[in-house]
Amino acid sequence: MAINSFYWTSFHFIFHSFVMYACMHSAVAAFFPD
Repeated sequence: MAINSFYWTSFHFIFHSFVMYACMHSAVAAFFPD
């Protein structure tokens, strides 16, 4: 169970980081259109 918890935490952290990156990218694109 500890291993599963570790993998779940890692996955959640990576997924959250990806979502935050996508949100920031969208915000930057909205403020600075090409």
